[in-house]
This record gives sequence, C-alpha cells and structure tokens, in this order.
Amino acid sequence: MNNFILKILIFIFIVNLNYAQDNKIPERIIITLTETPTNSMAVNWRTVEEIMKPEVQVAEPTAWTEFESNTKSFNVLSKKLLTDKKVEVNEYSARMIDLKPNTLYAYRVGGDSVWSEWNQFRTAEDTIAPFKFVYFGDPQNDLKQHCSRVFRGF
Repeated sequence: MNNFILKILIFIFIVNLNYAQDNKIPERIIITLTETPTNSMAVNWRTVEEIMKPEVQVAEPTAWTEFESNTKSFNVLSKKLLTDKKVEVNEYSARMIDLKPNTLYAYRVGGDSVWSEWNQFRTAEDTIAPFKFVYFGDPQNDLKQHCSRVFRGF
C-alpha cells in the first residue's frame, strides 16, 4: 500500500511540474524597432506563471548550434497585468543594445529553464538604405492555424 501512495505522489509531482513549466512558456513574443535600429532592438512577451529570472539571449547565428555558447544576455523589466478576460499574466520587456549594424542575430526569451524557440532579426544598415519590414494589424487568435505561413514567409 505504501508503494502505491508513493507512486501517486510522484505522479502528482510530475503533473504539477509540467503544468508550471507549460505556464512559463513565453507567449506573444513581439520584436520592435527602437530609435536606433542599427545597434538595438526591443522585445516583449508574456507568461501565465511568473519567471523568477527572465532573460533575453542574443548571438550571431552559426550554421549549427555553436552560437549558443556565445550568447549575450540583457536585463528584463517585468510587471503583472490583468487581461481583458480578467486573467493575471506576467509581461516582460527588454532592449537589446550594443549590436552591430546590418548583422543577423538569433534571440530567444524566457528563463527558469523554459525558453522560446530561437528567432532571428537583422539590424539596420548604418547608412541610408531601404529597410523592409512587415506590419500586421492585430492577429492575436489562431496564429498557428491562419497566420503562421505569412509570418514564416518573411
């Protein structure tokens, strides 16, 4: 009987651990231009559960995963907010600074061992040159189903 109770307790612990990690997965990651897009970019995201040590990691990408050992971390501001559906979430924002002009960067957001996928951006050139970007009105719902092809096309 004691063995059965121990198995139940272990199961409950694992389920709770997975639930907590799932609620720390970064959502609604938005990268934003700054006043100096040649050497900085901004990013914000949110989670349901609070991340105790939120972080943004940035590196120049390589052909494989070697870039992960050369990441720079940036300070993150965090605050709690209430959504229109009265759900409390945690919002994070950071400014990635001291970047090189016209350089491709990989970045991810998260912390507490829970991270987003690696995404990429390119800083602007340091001379006057055309700059391409895509603007979407407000695609908040059903992103995977309806907007993912458009997002990945750019």
